[in-house]
Amino acid sequence: MTASSSKSEEKIEIALDLSDIDETLTELRPTEPEDPVSEECERDEDFNKRVKNNEAIRMKYDVAYVKWESSNLKCLMVVKSSIVEAIRKAILACTTAVEYP
Repeated sequence: MTASSSKSEEKIEIALDLSDIDETLTELRPTEPEDPVSEECERDEDFNKRVKNNEAIRMKYDVAYVKWESSNLKCLMVVKSSIVEAIRKAILACTTAVEYP
């Protein structure tokens, strides 16, 4: 890596951080929570309580996932636009900004 490409990477990272879209570079993609399954001999009220608790967990996941996906798409756009088109065409498709060379 040359000094100029290192400087370019640094500028991109600063721009992403200042734009508050660098979450995809600093956080793992949120993991989808599993839905509760009624256990054998579990009382209905206990199961319903677990379902209710899971609703809050699911909502938190949904918000985090939307934020992370938005960050990922924006970061990919910035990173791709900073690479010369001839080189960009030679790079295999990546679904996350972290995977992109």
